[in-house]
Amino acid sequence: MAQSSMSELDIAKRRLVQAYEEGVDPDLASVLKNFPNHREELLDFWVILRASDREEDAGDGSEAGPLSESESATIRDICLSSSLGSEWLEKPPSESDRLLAEVGIAMQRVRESSVPYEGPANKNFQRAAIYSWLAERWAGSRDGKTSRMAVQKLAYLLDKGLETGLFSEHRKHKYGPYDPTARYRDAEPIALRNGYLVASGRYEFHIGAEIGKALESAERYLPDPAVAKALVDALRSLGVDQWALETLATVHAIAVKMPSQDVSSEAVLSTLAGDATWKKKVGRPNFTRAKVQMALDQLSLLGLLSQG
Repeated sequence: MAQSSMSELDIAKRRLVQAYEEGVDPDLASVLKNFPNHREELLDFWVILRASDREEDAGDGSEAGPLSESESATIRDICLSSSLGSEWLEKPPSESDRLLAEVGIAMQRVRESSVPYEGPANKNFQRAAIYSWLAERWAGSRDGKTSRMAVQKLAYLLDKGLETGLFSEHRKHKYGPYDPTARYRDAEPIALRNGYLVASGRYEFHIGAEIGKALESAERYLPDPAVAKALVDALRSLGVDQWALETLATVHAIAVKMPSQDVSSEAVLSTLAGDATWKKKVGRPNFTRAKVQMALDQLSLLGLLSQG
């Protein structure tokens, strides 16, 4: 078996050498497709082969010396890009990317096909039930607790993802999009009064003893409870905290007002810096350039930003 494997590798190398000596670019994609078990060995061999030009270009008869690790990596990338296209240089999607993309596809399906709730419950109670549902889901258990900020931002993202129409009154606040009516008029007051949530200090909730009633109701009001769960659970599984939720919601609120081709981390940060309410976010740990770019990437995977 080893003899057969070595023979395959030799054949593949011979094809590359022959093309190189004839002065033509080899059909590297075909070679790699025909010998997938030797992909890395063939790529490394090809880099060495192409790098031999370096010795010929020295010109004065001196030896060019061995390639450094960075030089080898650069040559490899250039060769791959010219022969296979730039997509070969991109990292394969991570598990987290795949998870968010799957949720994004599911949310798009809901937006395109869901039928709004038309039962007897009024909008205020629907908001309270879903608000409580979000708090319990984010807390992870009925013994846990969560923050008002987390629930506010989850309600914003849920409304954008599933187009519930229930949390559409968000305004600009120092901590991102904020719905004061949920805080003072309906969702939170009703949830506290009915025992779905219990206030814990000024900014947190414990899950209340009557949460089961809210969860049962929310299942009827959500366009697709399974997809809503998938969104919240995906964000929790990625280690997203309340500050990352603030970043996601704020970046979304800014980006959706830009032409898609103009959306970038630089553009978002520039908008923040020029906004009287949000300019203090710039420089905070959850609004570095890297965190803003991460938020843009996650929002795109979730299908919440149009593609340029």
